[in-house]
Amino acid sequence: MKRNVLFIIIIFVFFAIVTTFSTTVGFYVDWLFFGEVGYGEVFKKILLTKAWIGLLFGVTALVFLLVNILIANRSHFPQGPVFKVEGNVYELKKIDPNLLNLIKQLGIFIALFAAIMAAMAGAGYWEEVLLFTGSKAAGIADPVFGKDVSFYLFRLPLAGIINGAIGILIIIGIIITALNYALRGGANYVGGTFAIDRKVKIHLASLLSLWLINLALKFYLDRYDLLFSEHGLLYGASYT
Repeated sequence: MKRNVLFIIIIFVFFAIVTTFSTTVGFYVDWLFFGEVGYGEVFKKILLTKAWIGLLFGVTALVFLLVNILIANRSHFPQGPVFKVEGNVYELKKIDPNLLNLIKQLGIFIALFAAIMAAMAGAGYWEEVLLFTGSKAAGIADPVFGKDVSFYLFRLPLAGIINGAIGILIIIGIIITALNYALRGGANYVGGTFAIDRKVKIHLASLLSLWLINLALKFYLDRYDLLFSEHGLLYGASYT
């Protein structure tokens, strides 16, 4: 058990070292370049924006995934998973305690890994964040929704990115949580039907509800994208 945990920790440390080294080299080269051409302040602005937006994405992903994993880990299924023996004969097998602890700890490590990935991805949207925070009204409203042009140029892109990122995070949470439950006996496939514990149903249904809300927000934002839709030689909203 300890060897398995140690192996997982070594993999994460190695990945962190490789990522940090490549990032540090790129940072040093950019620092020299921007300083040489007299745009050191611009580089600092970009760097700080990357740092806080990456931290925001990473912390949000970590908190969301850890909360769901810890809730799943608190659930206990004494009957264990169901295994098919032959024909319509099934057998209940209790999971080894060491394997059970490994499954729980693995979920936490996956959450940490996903948070690192989210932070790195979030830092890549620094330009959209700066455009959003520095946007000014253009004084020209579109004739369909009455929104200022600056909304479409500077605010809508970031809103779509955030909505998409939240949707991906929820889907990852559903997958990790469902696997956690399935491997520990909270959900079984018996005789062509799924036997799911009540606690598992409530938890997964809650996550699915969040995803549906996120999907509804996506459709809401998609309304504004109609103004950019292409119809042969014409662009914008049209009727079918």
